[in-house]
Amino acid sequence: MKIVPFQSVGDLNFTDTRQMLRDKINQDYQSGADDFEGIKEYYDFYPQRDMLIYFDANDRVNAFEFFSPEPEFRDIDMLAETYTKLIELFTVFDMELIADDSGFDSPTFGITVHAPYEDSKDDMPESVLVYREGYYDE
Repeated sequence: MKIVPFQSVGDLNFTDTRQMLRDKINQDYQSGADDFEGIKEYYDFYPQRDMLIYFDANDRVNAFEFFSPEPEFRDIDMLAETYTKLIELFTVFDMELIADDSGFDSPTFGITVHAPYEDSKDDMPESVLVYREGYYDE
């Protein structure tokens, strides 16, 4: 699924409604809500795709999070490359890259990569989060 920053991942668009996404994906899902630092966020988890879609209170898409290979950016399968390789590549793509122990964020492209657990940076990332423009500004 090709990532188009701030627009889509494959045929899943940031402008789609929650119901439109459910219809497109057409698989069983589990809905829920999280409260993170006082901000309530709603989600649909699709176990067959190992994917979460996050929504705001108005069912506007905030982000897509993938835990299994699917999302591709610049012909790179984001969850089939090692974390170390991804950070090397993104350092070239994005001069504004922000990295810490938990992973890295590319504000230029709206992509966050969560680092593997147990300090093994030569492993595959835990997940890739693709977010809408302004997601972290609110």
